[in-house]
Amino acid sequence: MISTETVDRYGNTMLLAYCKSGRYHVDGLSLLLSRGANLNARDSAGNSCLHSCFSCAYGCYNLFNPRDRSGARCIRSSLALLLRNGADIHAVNCYGDTVSHLAYDYHFNNTSYPGDLWDAVLAECGHEISSHRKYQPRKPKYSDGYTRQKFEELWEGMEHLCPYYDDELLGEVSDDESSTDSNDEVCSHDGDDDEESSQDNGEEEWDCSSSYPSEEAGDSSGSDSDGGGGCLLG
Repeated sequence: MISTETVDRYGNTMLLAYCKSGRYHVDGLSLLLSRGANLNARDSAGNSCLHSCFSCAYGCYNLFNPRDRSGARCIRSSLALLLRNGADIHAVNCYGDTVSHLAYDYHFNNTSYPGDLWDAVLAECGHEISSHRKYQPRKPKYSDGYTRQKFEELWEGMEHLCPYYDDELLGEVSDDESSTDSNDEVCSHDGDDDEESSQDNGEEEWDCSSSYPSEEAGDSSGSDSDGGGGCLLG
């Protein structure tokens, strides 16, 4: 059986590759953690499991509690699971970005959803939002896909933990926004687009084609030292 700590040419352990696949869910993550997967492992670009897990947001149009291909809800519950098991919220990649930096700087489809999602996860796991928002205050922005109602659903039961719950709407709905109901959207990001397909040099490539990490045995000859992974949300 392949060790959970074996790395591919981009420095991905099985956990990192699984998080980058965009088809992860809590059962698969729990399986890897039960097998001893290292929550503090980094890829060749310094991205942690939190950076990698959050990268699914980059490839999905509608992000409010999306389903993975097996029908499970993925992003929020997975981030919370990793945090509760000790993932480092202050981990910095090679570009100087923590997950908070990525979430707050990245306005998906011109909305404030990524940062709102991350704040909800932080609050759910007992972290103080204000310390993360100190230099990046929230600027509320909604759309057809991410409405004020979606925001309120995101914080349902935790309204008292949200320091900006009563903020008013800023800006107009973008012209290119779709009115598709994001509750039924499938999270279909396939990981780093610039990573090459498996080569004939015998290097291990993790199979992320299913919602569960592969448990099949296999041979690995290690990884290239020069890496190849890039900043997921940079």
